Amino acid sequence: MNRSSLKGLLVIAVFSTMLFLARNKPVFYLQTLQTANKSSTSMDLINAVNSLRISNGLPAYQINQTLMYIAQNHSEYQASIGATTHYGPDGSRPFQRALSAGYLVAGDLSLGGYFSENIIAGRNISASDAVNSWKLDAPHLNTMLSSTLQDIGAGVSVVGDTLYYTIDVGLSTSGNPETTQQVDIVKTYIPNVVKKILTSTPGADGSIYHIVDYGDTIWSISQVYKISEEEFIKMNSLTDNFIFVGDKFLIRPPFTPSPTTPTITPTIIATQTPSLSPTIRPKSTITEYPPTKIVEPISSNQNNVILFVIISLTLLSSGLFTFFGKNINNK
Repeated sequence: MNRSSLKGLLVIAVFSTMLFLARNKPVFYLQTLQTANKSSTSMDLINAVNSLRISNGLPAYQINQTLMYIAQNHSEYQASIGATTHYGPDGSRPFQRALSAGYLVAGDLSLGGYFSENIIAGRNISASDAVNSWKLDAPHLNTMLSSTLQDIGAGVSVVGDTLYYTIDVGLSTSGNPETTQQVDIVKTYIPNVVKKILTSTPGADGSIYHIVDYGDTIWSISQVYKISEEEFIKMNSLTDNFIFVGDKFLIRPPFTPSPTTPTITPTIIATQTPSLSPTIRPKSTITEYPPTKIVEPISSNQNNVILFVIISLTLLSSGLFTFFGKNINNK
């Protein structure tokens, strides 16, 4: 085979390989592409919220750098613990974190002031997915469509294929809250786990399973079912605090029937009051046989008589035998 033929075969092989790779992309490449397509930035989240506001005739929220800072920090904190929560690592609430960062929250701070926070986490969810999920209940929707709040900050943190989204929305004292107090008072949204989480009905064997929904955390699930977080983690053999929408977790194992000791019910014997009645004599069941004849013993006198008779008969017989014997011989 000449050199030109070898070169032709090499070109065909390279072209075939490229065509195969183009038609059959490696799995890891597809997964990376899908994750990249789903990943969103904090600006994507703000734009999705403001688009919703504009479609409802409301002005867009103004981006506030302090709120951007606390929202991003809170998303990263949630990603670090693998759960969604409105409480910071020190137990602080959203408006308290804003105050600590220098954002002067307007309104009555004993009620949380004019401040609200939405959070969500899930596998490969986009900013639009997050906003669409928040639209499903009034507290989250009110955060996005408030006519009182003006400023917004957003944060996004990614761990593997799980994204943690946070928006913090508020009104500062520089926003002249007195003119809007009677319009729409928005308190910080702290989820009431008893109302938010619907408990599952026990099965026929007494077992209870919970299917994770948006916003559920190990803490909130444990609170509503009145079990400890350690018990929840141990029952479900969890190695970390990551739970995801759609996961099914055991809350209470099936009942194990225990042997029951039978209850002994005492037998009640009725007491009979005696009354005068004729006595019934039972019939005899003894079989009667004919009487046996009793032979009286022979006395000594009778014995002597019998002996005498026997001797006499013997002698008589001997005499007769001798007599007849002689007569026969004489003949």
